[in-house]
Amino acid sequence: MNLPFLSKLSNSLRLQRAIKLVWQSAPGWTLAQFALMIAQSILPLATLYLMKQIVDSVTFGLALPDKSAAFSQTARGAPFSADGLGSRNIIFCAHGGA
Repeated sequence: MNLPFLSKLSNSLRLQRAIKLVWQSAPGWTLAQFALMIAQSILPLATLYLMKQIVDSVTFGLALPDKSAAFSQTARGAPFSADGLGSRNIIFCAHGGA
C-alpha cells in the first residue's frame, strides 16, 4: 500500500490517542468491552458449526434404510464424542430421546 496514505489516515483518525484516552479513563471497562467483542465474534462461528452438526445428523438419519437405527445408535454416544456419532445426539434429544 501507499505509505503516505496510511500516514495521513493514521493522523486523521488519531486512533492511538483515542485508545490511550479510553484506557486511562477506564481500563477495566476497556478490557470488558474487548472481551465482549471477542465473544461476539466467536458466537456466529459456533452457531454455524452447530448448525452444520445438525444438518449432518439429519442427513445421516435420512440416509439410513431403518430410520429408528439412527436414534438407537445415538443413545450410546456422548455429545461431540470422538466416535463421530456424538452430533447425532442433538437430533435424538430433540425427538424426545433420553
